[in-house]
Amino acid sequence: MKLCFLIDNAKVTGGGDYYVFKLAEKLAESHQVTIFAANYNSFLATYSAKPKLFIRNELPKIFKGISRVNELWETIYTRAVIEPFLKKEKQDFVIGYLRKPAIKAESLAKKYGAKSASFVFETPVWMEEQLKDRFRKENQGRFKRSWDRTFDSYKKTDLLIPISRLSKKKCEEWIGMKVEEEVYPGIDTFDLPTAEQSNQIIYVGRLNEYKNVGDILEAVSLLSQKPKIVLVGTGEEEERLRAMAEKLGVECEFKGDISDPEKWKEIRRSLFMVFPSSFEGFGMPPAEALYCERPCICSDIPIFKEIYEDKVEYFAERDFHMLASRIKELCDDEKKRKRLGALGRKYITSRYAWDKSAKKLEGILCTRN
Repeated sequence: MKLCFLIDNAKVTGGGDYYVFKLAEKLAESHQVTIFAANYNSFLATYSAKPKLFIRNELPKIFKGISRVNELWETIYTRAVIEPFLKKEKQDFVIGYLRKPAIKAESLAKKYGAKSASFVFETPVWMEEQLKDRFRKENQGRFKRSWDRTFDSYKKTDLLIPISRLSKKKCEEWIGMKVEEEVYPGIDTFDLPTAEQSNQIIYVGRLNEYKNVGDILEAVSLLSQKPKIVLVGTGEEEERLRAMAEKLGVECEFKGDISDPEKWKEIRRSLFMVFPSSFEGFGMPPAEALYCERPCICSDIPIFKEIYEDKVEYFAERDFHMLASRIKELCDDEKKRKRLGALGRKYITSRYAWDKSAKKLEGILCTRN
């Protein structure tokens, strides 16, 4: 098959971008794959040479209104580079995901005689159901219009491929149509680094409102024996979290965006991970902790129950008093930490593998080609 992937990745590759990149990379082992990406970043520095890769490179956000300039550049690039490619090299599928790439994939596929496919992560109805007023405040103006356009695009897309069973269910409820079976992400395999364990707990992910990172700080502040908190990632909440850590008197180290080897070492150095998010389309960091033989405490939202079953510890979402109790219990019980870490690694390696995911995706595409 000839497959064209449209990936609207940021300078720092997010979980959804990474998922699409990895599946494209795996499919390129036996199919002709071309990727049109938005930005070059550290992840692409070690990317497989097999997929043919084009990068338009967006302008950095150095002044107000730069997003409008990048939108114009994207339009020019699409017409000057992507469309001539699709016209010359007829593709079996043009593949996007979520909002803008999904809309573009459906439109370009129709224009150039290919089938369209899109990966399904979250939907606005699901996000509003889970986040309530926090999402309603955000879902306005251009953001809401992009979701409306995504809805129209999904209705006309040939294949919608969800990342989880819950994504499948919520997408079907939203658009009133059946979608394909879920294709889970895989986990990157690597030799576990050696790292001396410290009295610290770790969070990995974006520092934004939905992630509830402040709940970790609140929970630890309630403990008499306080572990150090290590935060890996960046986001708009960082300044507020720094002020909050100082006010609460908890030791909190902000690592920012670090390389994967550094991240694995930091996870191995930690007693366990805490992941208190209110919304995820999948939620990969807990899988990374379990792969590194470290337990994870997660909020009890439905997606985590599907993905991790009973292999993580749960607390009631936004209840930092219950979270404090879970943190204390794991800090005090080394045997439990080791047992949960060993069980978690076995579970993750048996269930989530990129080869397995790519094989399932290949089957879906071949059947509908």
